[in-house]
Amino acid sequence: MTSELDSASPMNLDPYLHSPRGWAILAGIIFLILMTNACHEGGHALAAWWGGDRRKALRRRCTLNPLNHFHWFLTLVLPVLSVMFFGFMFGGARPVMIDRSRLGRVRMALAALAGPAGNFLCAGFLIFVLGLAWDREWFDITRYDQARSAAYMLLKVPIWFSIFLGLLNLIPFPGLDGGHVLAMLFLPSRAWRIWYMLTPLGLLGLLCLLFYFGGYMERWDWIEETPRPGPFMWLSARVDEYIVAMRDWWGTV
Repeated sequence: MTSELDSASPMNLDPYLHSPRGWAILAGIIFLILMTNACHEGGHALAAWWGGDRRKALRRRCTLNPLNHFHWFLTLVLPVLSVMFFGFMFGGARPVMIDRSRLGRVRMALAALAGPAGNFLCAGFLIFVLGLAWDREWFDITRYDQARSAAYMLLKVPIWFSIFLGLLNLIPFPGLDGGHVLAMLFLPSRAWRIWYMLTPLGLLGLLCLLFYFGGYMERWDWIEETPRPGPFMWLSARVDEYIVAMRDWWGTV
C-alpha cells in the first residue's frame, strides 16, 4: 500500500520474491496468515454455535483448519493480485454465514466481535513464541541482529497482519464486524435492511481508506500528500514494542 507501506510495513513482501530462500520464507508467512484467517472465521463460527446457531454448515466452520475457510477469490486470487501489482498481501477468507434469528441482538454482536478476538489471541500467541525465541536466541534470532533472521520475519509478518485484520474489522462500516456490532446494538430492526444494503459502499469506503493511508492516492497524483505517520507505520511500531516487551519479560522469568 504505498511508499509508506512499502518502506515501513512488514507486509511489504517484495524482498521475498527474488530468491528460492525468499520463496520458502514467503510460503511459511502465507501459511501463518492463513491460520490467522482461520482464527478469525473460526472465532465467528464458534461464538455463533455457542450462541444457538446449531446448523451443520456452521459446525464445519468451527475449526482452525484453513481449508475449511478457503475462498477462491479472497484467499487465492486477491492476495496474488495484490502482491503482483502492489507488493503487499491483502485478502481474506470465506465469510461465516450466521442465522441472526437464532442468536438475537446481543449474541450476534458477540459473534461478530469473536472474529477480531480470534485475531488478537493468535497475534498474542505468536508474540509469546517470538519473544521466547528472541530471548533464548533460537532459530538465529539474536538480540543484536534479529531483523536478518528468517524466523523473526516469518513470525513478525503474521503478527502484524493478524493485529491489522482485527483492528480493520472493528471499523463500524457496513460489511465489517464493527458494522455488525453497530447494527445489532444501536440500530432499530427496520434499519437493518438498509444498513446491510450499504455493504458494497462500506467496502468501497474501506478500500479508499487503504489506498489513502497507503499512499497510492498520492502516488497517482489524486492528492498532494498523505498524512504521516500513517496507520501502517504506527501499527508496525506497536508490534515491535509488543515483541520487545515480551522478550524482556522472558528475560526475567
